[in-house]
Amino acid sequence: MKTLLPLLIVFTFVAAGCSKNQRKVKRIDGKWNVVEATIQGFGNADPDVIYEFEFCRLRTDDFCDFSVHNFETDDVTTGVYRISNRGTTLEMTVSNGFGFEYREYTIVKLSPWRMVLESNNVPTGEFSRLVLRKVK
Repeated sequence: MKTLLPLLIVFTFVAAGCSKNQRKVKRIDGKWNVVEATIQGFGNADPDVIYEFEFCRLRTDDFCDFSVHNFETDDVTTGVYRISNRGTTLEMTVSNGFGFEYREYTIVKLSPWRMVLESNNVPTGEFSRLVLRKVK
């Protein structure tokens, strides 16, 4: 009986964390237009970029697919993402010709129509803050 209670408590925390991550994956599903951006080392920008996040079940897949369409350069980049830390962190990995690029953003706000992402650990020239609006 003494060992059952701690196991039940641990299971409850793990299940609660997974369900929050899954709820964020469900909410992030779809196309998001970048309406404001801050580029590390350069300041504010108004890029013509759309992120598209695919829905997946976290219990089946550890990562979900996403793509980024940059209309200024007519470039499409694909990668994988996941939501972690009880729904507070968005981790994205993109494969480029020379290896992988990993980005980790804190989800500052995620409503059905608006998402705000921030990161302090991005190299110069990359997005450090993104404000996105859901595309219908």
